[in-house]
Amino acid sequence: MQRLGKVAEALGPDFPIAVETHAMLNRPVAIEMARRIAAMGINCMWYEEPAGPKFPDVIADIRRRIPLPVCVGERLHSRFMCRPVLERQTADVLMPDIQPRIINRTDGLQLWHTLHGRSCDAGSSAAFAPQGA
Repeated sequence: MQRLGKVAEALGPDFPIAVETHAMLNRPVAIEMARRIAAMGINCMWYEEPAGPKFPDVIADIRRRIPLPVCVGERLHSRFMCRPVLERQTADVLMPDIQPRIINRTDGLQLWHTLHGRSCDAGSSAAFAPQGA
């Protein structure tokens, strides 16, 4: 937490910081860490994967208990894997891995259109736009 505080201080309050947990926390630790980040006044862009994406109910519970936006998805590789995350309102930001070698264009575009019908921002660890678009 001290290191994060020093980074935030060096960048200033107007620079948002994405906090990556690598899905390595359990529920109580994820909640406590998020509360501490908020108490420090850090401009948190998102709190990424406070639990593994295979546990959307746990992430949804964490999301309800913390004041930070939750991001999930770099380990989601198809629209089918994203479905429970969307249905359970697990995340504020969905960031699926839609690299062409992992997810095809059709799935990526269908997922994109699905997201626009929900109250979830879409980020991506690869571009949503088809090649050449």
